[in-house]
Amino acid sequence: MDATPKITVITRTKDRPRLLARVAKGLELQSYDSFEWLIVNDGGIAPGIQSTLHPRIINLPENLGRAGAADAGLQDAKGEYVLFHDDDDSLHERALEKLAKALDNAPDCVGAICGYEVIHEDTASGDFKPTGARESHIPALPPTLNDLAFANTLLTISTLFRRDAAIKAGGMTLTLDALEDWDLWLRLMLEGDFVLVKEALAYQHLRAEAEDAYAQSAKAEHDAARIRLLNHYLREDIKSGKQGLGHLMNVQNRQTIEELSALTGSLRKAKRRLMFWRRN
Repeated sequence: MDATPKITVITRTKDRPRLLARVAKGLELQSYDSFEWLIVNDGGIAPGIQSTLHPRIINLPENLGRAGAADAGLQDAKGEYVLFHDDDDSLHERALEKLAKALDNAPDCVGAICGYEVIHEDTASGDFKPTGARESHIPALPPTLNDLAFANTLLTISTLFRRDAAIKAGGMTLTLDALEDWDLWLRLMLEGDFVLVKEALAYQHLRAEAEDAYAQSAKAEHDAARIRLLNHYLREDIKSGKQGLGHLMNVQNRQTIEELSALTGSLRKAKRRLMFWRRN
């Protein structure tokens, strides 16, 4: 790794040594070597990680949550680019190489994204074994601000972004317990676009039945964070007297409208077929 790395890979973790060891193995295989690994220990036991990458470790004295840990890493990062590598996800061995190249070639963009695969895991046996077929998600086009305002379509593990742009956008919102990444992506997109790498280079690992330290965020946390964000940005619009993120995020009945539009299109096709058979 370089003394002045191009990329800082930030891993937020707390008392999950087995997952952290898996991250280490994956990062050691990366074809790209101009990166540093920054571990943010969010108030847990100091991780005794053994890795040839010699990661820098920030041991937070108390648990700050996902946003607080992410902000600590973002502020301390040395790289021009940043990728949040959660401790339960993984990367293809050429992920950093291809994402960095795409962002290098798109100086007007704030970040680069790639496709990803979802891997469902079983933790009952004490390890992390895949339970079934992988689900692949490869976007056809980069995200639009309009679509991203409707739903968070970006994963932290598949998104490389410019650190300076994130700082300019305000960094992390420390009061969020979930969806802190969606909040950051929205504000980043006010600064510029994302470039797309049309390959599945990242892996999201899901453990639906885990209930211990290896469990994942609950849906209730995401729902509460979504309501907070919708209300926050709409208030900002109302106070400023301008239409901004709040209006984009709060388009009423958007899903219903889209479903009705699709249904109308299907009915028109059926009508054309019926008229064709009547004429013949």
